Amino acid sequence: MSRKSTFNASETNKLFEICGKYSSVIECKKTDCISSKEKEVAWEKITQEFNATNEILRESKELKKKYKNIKYVTKTKAAEERRGIYGTGGGPATPSTPLTGVEERMLAMLNDKEMEGIANTCDSDTVLADVHLAENNTSTSPALETPLPGPATLRKKMSAPLWTPRRLCDKNPKTSSWENLASIKSKWTESKFQADVALAKKEEERVELQMKLMRERHELEVLQHKERQAIEMEILSVRLEKEKLELKKLYNV
Repeated sequence: MSRKSTFNASETNKLFEICGKYSSVIECKKTDCISSKEKEVAWEKITQEFNATNEILRESKELKKKYKNIKYVTKTKAAEERRGIYGTGGGPATPSTPLTGVEERMLAMLNDKEMEGIANTCDSDTVLADVHLAENNTSTSPALETPLPGPATLRKKMSAPLWTPRRLCDKNPKTSSWENLASIKSKWTESKFQADVALAKKEEERVELQMKLMRERHELEVLQHKERQAIEMEILSVRLEKEKLELKKLYNV
């Protein structure tokens, strides 16, 4: 089986343009059966449109893999650029690999929350970086698309409490989900343990009852054996007495 050639720039641009039509479906975060089926149908349509005007026929899994690779590289570069801007000490941004045209469009299409996550305003490194950027009054990286905060905003940031656990927990909905899952698992483990203990007790009672029945049966067998021996001895004694009498008569003793 011959290996297909890698995607060229034209194919990459074409793939992204087609995927942009179905971005609301393929970028949906739902994982239920209906959403999964809609995603499969969307990728089938993307594959048909792509192969309709492409010289090399590509399979759906190839296109999906290429799209995911572009998405991964874009997110990685954007994260590196953001770390360079908000690095410890608030110095100039660390040079990073620039985004290509397709990657810039991918970054614009992706959700800001997915790309940036939860901003930690309580991090002293972040505050120092913002202060340094405000004093220079210049942008040190082309990745800063929003204007620099003014003095009032900076004072508000620096006067904020250093630790706000409730606020951070509210911004992370996954925490409550994990807590609920842990609670359910704990209850299930406790119920299973109690069921195992009850089952062990039942098994112990069954073994004790079986041992009791075996002991009673053994005692009964011993008693029957003794009674049978006593009867046999009595019969033997009577038989001996009878033989003695017959011998006396025989010899006229």
